[in-house]
Amino acid sequence: MANLFSTNINSILNVTQDIANTGNCLVTQNTAAGNLIITQNASFGNISIIQNSTFGNVNITPTFNASWNIANTGNILITQNTATGNLSITQNLTVGNGIISSVMNVYGIIDANGSPTKNLVTTPFTGLSAFLTANTGRTSNATMNAENNLAITINETGVYLMGGNFEFNAKSNGFSGIQFDFGGGTAKVNAIAWGASGWVNGAPNTQPLITANNTALQFSNIDVTATRDFISIVGLITINATGTLIPRYAQKVSTANAANLAANSFWTLTKIG
Repeated sequence: MANLFSTNINSILNVTQDIANTGNCLVTQNTAAGNLIITQNASFGNISIIQNSTFGNVNITPTFNASWNIANTGNILITQNTATGNLSITQNLTVGNGIISSVMNVYGIIDANGSPTKNLVTTPFTGLSAFLTANTGRTSNATMNAENNLAITINETGVYLMGGNFEFNAKSNGFSGIQFDFGGGTAKVNAIAWGASGWVNGAPNTQPLITANNTALQFSNIDVTATRDFISIVGLITINATGTLIPRYAQKVSTANAANLAANSFWTLTKIG
C-alpha cells in the first residue's frame, strides 16, 4: 500500500541531491513572501508546481523544459535575466494566450507552426524589403540578369503582397529600352500576378497584368540621364519553397548606351496568408 503523508516546512528546505521521480512531484507554496526554487535533474517523471502566493515568486533553475501544454488558471511569469537582456512572458488567460509584456529581443528566426495572420485581430506581419543605394547599369546586354542588390530572402512559404518603385533611364540614348521580371533567386514561385503604372519616356504608362515571374515587363524607349522614368508595381505572389527572390533587368535591345536602374529603387514583400 502506498504511503500517504503531508510535510509542513516552516523554514528553509535545502535539497542537496537530485530528486528522482517516477511519478509526479507536487510542491505547493502558500507563503505570501519569499521565493521557492526547485531543480529537477531526474531524466523521467513530472514536476508540478503550484504557487498560491500573491507576492512570492517561483524560480525554476536552470532549465524548464515543457513537452506538454502548461495548464494555468492564474498567471505564469517567466523572467530571464541574461547578459543579452530580459525576457518576460505573462499568461493572463486560461485559454492559453501568451502575452509579452515587455521587449523581446530575437537573435534568430521565429517559427510559427500555423499562419500568424488573421483578418479579425491586429497582428504583426512579416515585412521584407530591399533597395538600391547606388545606380546600377546594363550595357550591350539584352539578357536578363539578377540585380543582387535587390535580393530578398524568404523564410516562410505562403502568399505575399508585392509592392515597389523602380526608377530608371538611359545613359545617352533611350532606344535601348529596358525590361524587368522577377525570375531570379532560389525560391519557388507557385503563382504570381502583378502590374505596373508610372511615367515612361515623357508620358503616363500603365501595363497589363503579368502572370509569370519570368515574363518581362518591357519598355522600348526610355528617358536619358537628366530625367528619371519610374514604374510602381503591385501584385500577389505565392511561394511554396523558401529561398531568395531577386528582380532581374536588362536592356530591351542590346546597345552601347547603358540602361540604368537608379538609386532608391526598391521593392517589398508582406506576408498576408
